[in-house]
Amino acid sequence: MTKNDNKNSNLKKKNNTLPQSVLNNLQKISRKQSTPLYHQLYQVLYDALKSNELEPGSFFATEVLLQKATGMSRTTIRKAIDELTKKGMLTRITGKGTYVKLPDVRIIVPELKSLTEELIDRGMKPGAVFLNSKYVTAPEQVEDELKNKKEMLMIERIRTGNGVPILFSTAYFPGDIPLNKGVDFSGSIYELLKEHNHVPHKATHIVGATIITQKIAKSLEIPNNTAGLFIKIKTYDKNENLILYEEGIGRGDLYNYTLSMQPYPQ
Repeated sequence: MTKNDNKNSNLKKKNNTLPQSVLNNLQKISRKQSTPLYHQLYQVLYDALKSNELEPGSFFATEVLLQKATGMSRTTIRKAIDELTKKGMLTRITGKGTYVKLPDVRIIVPELKSLTEELIDRGMKPGAVFLNSKYVTAPEQVEDELKNKKEMLMIERIRTGNGVPILFSTAYFPGDIPLNKGVDFSGSIYELLKEHNHVPHKATHIVGATIITQKIAKSLEIPNNTAGLFIKIKTYDKNENLILYEEGIGRGDLYNYTLSMQPYPQ
């Protein structure tokens, strides 16, 4: 097992049992009813999801577990799961099963808000899995803004909401900001900067489409070559000094940007 595999182990959970609320609802299915089994299965699973007993991002079911619990065919089970997925109530993770859908993470422009704040606003518990840190030469995109300070501290993390990986993040801090590789990077970077007297004042965001390659797809627990969002963020203090440069790759099914536009002045 590699170093990164060990660091990601808390994101990998083996699910061998259905949640109790799902098991309880499955008991309502009766082969004596005139209602087709597919409709009964769909309804009891729908009711389990609407009961609010299951936390967003938590494990819901696999086709194998549902087949063992109900004795229904995989075709019938897949049809019900597909319908709930189309309704946006479930999300599939290849090789692991279906999970309760997280609310979309919407980054609203022009608000200056960290991902941590956005997740909290959406009712989710923010988290981060630390992967790597080292001092590197500044990326070309920012070297002209560093005023001859070419060394930066690079931090790689996986950002999570309710334990579900959402964003693969690479953050760069100018060498004169008093952070080091021993700092706790599990929380909001904006809050960390504030603690070190570098208050974020404004930021520029560049957003584009990308295809997520194998290494990052594995970290985000999605199939290779899945469509995603690529973002670049430059954050400045009130004196126009660059205090943070970030590159991120977000899951296309969970991460999006929303533009808030005002009428053009007449």
